[in-house]
Amino acid sequence: MSRQISGAVDLQVPASSLWKCLSRDLVHLLPKLVPKMISGIQILEGDGGLGTILLLRLESGVGGSNYQREKIVEMDDGKRVIANEVLEGGYKEMGFSYFKTRFELKERGESLTCAECTVEYQTLGEQARSPEEALQASFFILKSMESYLLSK
Repeated sequence: MSRQISGAVDLQVPASSLWKCLSRDLVHLLPKLVPKMISGIQILEGDGGLGTILLLRLESGVGGSNYQREKIVEMDDGKRVIANEVLEGGYKEMGFSYFKTRFELKERGESLTCAECTVEYQTLGEQARSPEEALQASFFILKSMESYLLSK
C-alpha cells in the first residue's frame, strides 16, 4: 500500500515561468541549478512530455546510487502538473519499491506561485530513507529555480 507526504512552498515568480523551468527546460536547466545533486540529465525515450524516460546522473553523496532512471507519468500544461516515477536507481536503491514525485503549481498572483509537492512511496522495509528528505530536496530545487528566474 502506498503512503504519501505532501507540502507546499510559496515562490515569488510567475507560475508560467516556473512551469517552463519545471517541465520543458528541466533537462538543460537542472544540472546548472543544482550541480551538487545532479550532474546531467539525458532523455532516453520520448520528447520531454508525458511518457518520457529520463536518466539523471547523480553526484556522489546523493543517496546510494550515481543515477536514477525515471518516467514522466503525469503532465498537464493547463493545470501545471507534472509527476515522475522512479524506475531504477536513486530512490529505488534507498529502500523504496515505488517512488513518485508530483508537482502542482498554483498561481497566487502575477508574481506569486504556490508549488505543491507530493511524494508517494512504498518501502521495502525499515531500512528506507526518509521520504521527508525527498520532499525537502524538491523544495530546494524549486527554490533554486526561483533564484534563477529572479536573477534573469
